[in-house]
Amino acid sequence: MADLSITIDLHYFMKDKNLHDMDASVNHKCGQSLVNVINNLGDVFDEDVQVDIAAIGKGGFKDIYKVIVRNIKSESAFVALLTCLLTHFIGVAPSSDETQKQLNRVEIISKIKEGEFSENEINFIITGDPKYIKNRNSFYHSLNKEPNVAKVTCTALNNESNEKILDHSCIEKKDFEDQIITKESKEVIDEYAACSILVTSPVLMQGHTSGWRGLFNNQPIIFKIMDKAFLEKVYSKEVAFAVGTTLICDLKVISETKFDEVGHELETTRVYSISNVVSYTEANDLPEKKKLYEKKRKSSMIKESSLYDNPNFFEK
Repeated sequence: MADLSITIDLHYFMKDKNLHDMDASVNHKCGQSLVNVINNLGDVFDEDVQVDIAAIGKGGFKDIYKVIVRNIKSESAFVALLTCLLTHFIGVAPSSDETQKQLNRVEIISKIKEGEFSENEINFIITGDPKYIKNRNSFYHSLNKEPNVAKVTCTALNNESNEKILDHSCIEKKDFEDQIITKESKEVIDEYAACSILVTSPVLMQGHTSGWRGLFNNQPIIFKIMDKAFLEKVYSKEVAFAVGTTLICDLKVISETKFDEVGHELETTRVYSISNVVSYTEANDLPEKKKLYEKKRKSSMIKESSLYDNPNFFEK
């Protein structure tokens, strides 16, 4: 099997055409990010990849990389993958295609290794790779700190055939910041009217910092009660709590989901608060009152279950 040699020309254009200096730390971090994604491409597709750096060219600030793939197994596939990687790496990120979420990465990688692939599958493998996303994010996070760079271009040449595999890919300074993915969170607020909460641990003393504990939709929760009129009854011991005490109330649930820079979900926290206590049942309630309550509770629980069973419940 023959070796493949590709030269990548990464050109940083300065605002001042006569300026040929660039922050060394920024250049190092940007270069390392590009090298990382190329090496990762070799790891994923079992190719022996070596990345060398050549002399810096004139005009702005230019990095020249030489990618050597020893005993390459599938030249057409690797060239297609590297071309796609460079095109998206040095360019405005495309919007995600909803149909791509249904694709299977393992199956597609196996197909590409066998030389069977489509442009859509190549794009999916490159732009959906976590290491690619992380390093691309690092590249623009570093580059955005260099005030003198006006744009970046990239070309790539197959040294054996002397043919360009990438004629020109470009991104301007105004688009750098938009390429940076920051750690984000999504907040969802859900409100339930006249729902039921079984109290397992009430807060009977005013000023106590602990939250109330109970069961909502058969799940243990910690919650706060904001209904001052009801709390006054609790503190004055007008409300007696025992096993089975249940609140019929208006409940607000604030769910916050945190994501990493790749978009993977890290954790979800929920804050429960009761704005209004509609009614409550005590252990010594009359059977008639309990029966009426059970009917209301059953109706409420059916409503709650249907909400949680909805697969789109936590979506925006």
